Amino acid sequence: MFYSIRTQLIAIIVMLIVPFVLMGYLFWNQAATALRESIETTTVQTMNQYADFVESATSQIVNTANQILRSDMTQDWIRSRMDNEDAAKEIQQNIRMRKYFDSVVSNSPIILSVNLFHERWDLWNLEGGDYLETDWYANYRNHGIRWTDSHIDARQNGIYLNRKNVNSLVYPLSDLMNLSEEGMLKINIQTSALQEPLDKLVLGKTGKAFLIAPDGVPILNQKPDAFPDALMEKIRSLADDETKGTRIFRDDERRSIYFYQRMETTGWVVVGTVSEKELFQEITRARQNVIWVAALLFIVAVSLTFWFSSRIANPISRIVRSMKFVEEGDFFKGNAIMARKKIKQNEIGFLTANYLDMVKRLKTYIETEFAQNLRRRNAEYKALLLQINPHFLNNTLEVITSLAAQGRNEDIEQVVNDLSLMLRSSLRMDTELISVRDEIGTIRAFTSILSVCYGNRVQFEIVDGHVSDSIQIPKLLLQPLIENAVKYSLGIVEVAIVSIRIEETDEELTVVIKDNGLGIPEEVLKELKTAAELNFPQDVLNIGEKGIGFKNVIARGRIYYGSRFTVEIRTAANQGTEITMIIPNKR
Repeated sequence: MFYSIRTQLIAIIVMLIVPFVLMGYLFWNQAATALRESIETTTVQTMNQYADFVESATSQIVNTANQILRSDMTQDWIRSRMDNEDAAKEIQQNIRMRKYFDSVVSNSPIILSVNLFHERWDLWNLEGGDYLETDWYANYRNHGIRWTDSHIDARQNGIYLNRKNVNSLVYPLSDLMNLSEEGMLKINIQTSALQEPLDKLVLGKTGKAFLIAPDGVPILNQKPDAFPDALMEKIRSLADDETKGTRIFRDDERRSIYFYQRMETTGWVVVGTVSEKELFQEITRARQNVIWVAALLFIVAVSLTFWFSSRIANPISRIVRSMKFVEEGDFFKGNAIMARKKIKQNEIGFLTANYLDMVKRLKTYIETEFAQNLRRRNAEYKALLLQINPHFLNNTLEVITSLAAQGRNEDIEQVVNDLSLMLRSSLRMDTELISVRDEIGTIRAFTSILSVCYGNRVQFEIVDGHVSDSIQIPKLLLQPLIENAVKYSLGIVEVAIVSIRIEETDEELTVVIKDNGLGIPEEVLKELKTAAELNFPQDVLNIGEKGIGFKNVIARGRIYYGSRFTVEIRTAANQGTEITMIIPNKR
């Protein structure tokens, strides 16, 4: 019998673990593939974001150049140069153009300076044709290249500007009446404005991103390593490809991955390079760990099978069968299974005797605890509800005091009526629930009080759809969240907009509260999400010191609905917060 049990257990363990390991390995391969694609997708999105930024900045510069060219002031200046007006008028025209360029620079955060070149003369430095010897001018005049790489422009408005590296758009100036070219417009942007966001791109730990021309020449102050010839051929072919977005090129010889995308406005190409091993090293390490853990689990399982076989299996099996009935609440059948065999005087017998004693005490405990839980839940709920009433009442009385000081009697009457409606609901301690319709009425009274207090600085949108009158929820469940939404929006934006949307399905009630305010700081958000995942009300209230109103809502929901009550938070800095509550339907 000893060897039979051991053999069977070993066979079972092998049949269970080997398929599990194989399935785990196959699953991991699929997961690893999905993770690789996810990492590549994330990297592509990062590159796209930078490309969109550069495209937006350069498009803005092109639009500015077109605006300058089409302006009446520029056209008047061009015609005055063509008509060879006297020196006094020419000076006046130059002064007006300088003021105009200053206004253009001040109205555009991306533009560093604007200059106008005509023959051996420019607007800010007047005489001098040394710019005719510069690379940017030669590239423009000989090859038609309007967008320059990084360089020092010594002919800007101010010595401190002349020391900064800039990239520029060189744009022809022409009389729109006869389309004759009369000089050039040069709009400079600081190189660091393009390079700093590029340097912040995260490609693994040592990966880098570069902004280059189609021939591989760096546009910024960067010195990239030589790119593979096959990659450069693909980059040069981008000019004939209308497909947008970031592409991926794998160099098997260097074991590297390249991400590249062409800018439509400038023709520049952003290229990111990272070692394939480095990009996916966490996946490789995790795969090795999975294999080692699977092998270790197999060895441990077989060893434990030898150890726990023989006379242990049957008594434990009876205990397990008994526990299943006890788990279902059938203590009679659980005890009946254990009573079939005589308890022996050994370790297993000691375990069995203590198990039976435990079942007996557990039965008594459950019967006692059930009654106590009913009383405790009612007491905890009322205690949480009482935390809200004084806080809200104090704030409302302060509003009434302020209105009285201002002599706003009609507003006082409105606030008192709304407060009366809310107090009639919240101070009734003989019931824990309120219909959703009544709760919506309470919310409208609450938002009315806030609207009187803050006037046009706050705006509420309440959408309740077709909610059944028979659905009930804990009263004042939504008020703390609405109050927080106003608190962290008011004064942050010109008009604080708080929307409350309530939707009903057969199974649940969905409540979405959204604001356009500051958003929740990362540290506080982490604490609130942790609270939302806890199942015991007291644990929810005891975690951290922030978000008391939010945690009060979670605790009350846990008391009444348990783990079926869920809360999800979406937030972003300076983009507001959205809180979604899923409340099981109780009619």
